[in-house]
Amino acid sequence: MNITRNPLLLIFLGTAFLIQSCGDSNKIEESKEVVYTLVKQPNKEFELDYETAFDQIDGKYVEIDGTAYYTFFNRKNSSIYFYDYETGELYHQTKMAKDGPDAVEYPYYFFDYYVHDFDNIFINTMAFYYRINKDGEVLKRIKPDDTSGFFSRKNIAIDGAMEYRDGKLYCGISQSVPAEGDTSWLRTVYNFDSETFEKEYVDERFLVPNYEEKARRLREMAKTGGISSVSTFFAGNAEEVYGSSAINDSLYHFVGSEFRGAYYAGDPEVEVTNLEGYFNKTKIETFEGGGISIGPKAIQPAFYTEMLSSPDNRYIYRILIHGTKPKVEEGSDKERPEVFGATLTIFDTVTKTSGKISLPVEELGINHYSTDVFVSRNGIHFPNKDIESESLKSYKLYRISSSETDLGRSVF
Repeated sequence: MNITRNPLLLIFLGTAFLIQSCGDSNKIEESKEVVYTLVKQPNKEFELDYETAFDQIDGKYVEIDGTAYYTFFNRKNSSIYFYDYETGELYHQTKMAKDGPDAVEYPYYFFDYYVHDFDNIFINTMAFYYRINKDGEVLKRIKPDDTSGFFSRKNIAIDGAMEYRDGKLYCGISQSVPAEGDTSWLRTVYNFDSETFEKEYVDERFLVPNYEEKARRLREMAKTGGISSVSTFFAGNAEEVYGSSAINDSLYHFVGSEFRGAYYAGDPEVEVTNLEGYFNKTKIETFEGGGISIGPKAIQPAFYTEMLSSPDNRYIYRILIHGTKPKVEEGSDKERPEVFGATLTIFDTVTKTSGKISLPVEELGINHYSTDVFVSRNGIHFPNKDIESESLKSYKLYRISSSETDLGRSVF
């Protein structure tokens, strides 16, 4: 599953997770390199209604009771759509109320969701946590504890390793600006019934060199009313996870709260940016009268934007953006980064081998934060750059094969 992903939202979301080698106990193991290739499949398409814009979708893939679904959130009409993945037909539209007892509020614009089943759909809007059913009925609403302040409070985070079991969410946890000297945790077991964090684990200080300098930067940024931080990613399940960050080539393996090993899984031909470069990729402009403009610089450094996993969690995929150029937005004089170089890295969690594929970005509708990419049992889906109809959402579908094994047969 995908996580999160608009970089502008990170202005006030700030999940900080920079993982690097930290002493002999975290020694990064070199992975045997495997040569992978993309095998093109027929495009996957879904017919949209008149209220849905094809370029405003961040698609997800979920399986419920043995049936595969394609799903996305439509902000315009406050609905979550579910399509039968195999047929491409709309199965159900979960429309959320804007007022009344079933209202779902997202005043900070942020909206992310996790589907356990049709009776348990979890929503995080930063203002509230919700559990709803497919009919839009709010079964539970939780307001996060703001006693310590917005930037200092603990928030649950929906990610690729999230699971719901026995009333508890096994998920990410974020605290945008931990107080000086506090422990910064990255994973949690959150009891949705009692509204408590039962367990917090994976200490950021254990994994991040020079963590205090990064934390100091965040505390300084928070004084101006907004922060930007390093995106973090997890894949796995309640028992074990692999994690990394936007500026790290390696994957870090945890079973429960126990660190088991770190594995290189990057592109040796690309040097990923460091902490300084990542913080500097955002342009902040101030204007007379107190106005402020925040957005990405047209030339971006190399960094990871996605971490996905196969439905069986064996294979982990990451998208590495390493080439952008300025592009003027239509109807505006603002420059935005246009991607001309990107790599898909692949890590086999069983054999601990890795490889990479140069992506045909001229055919794919990916951008510098690469939302709207997902993996099903049929392969990996990228938004199609060539749009024939705005009433269709079209994806380029690829299976992945290697000289050692055909992932198209063994995984998807």
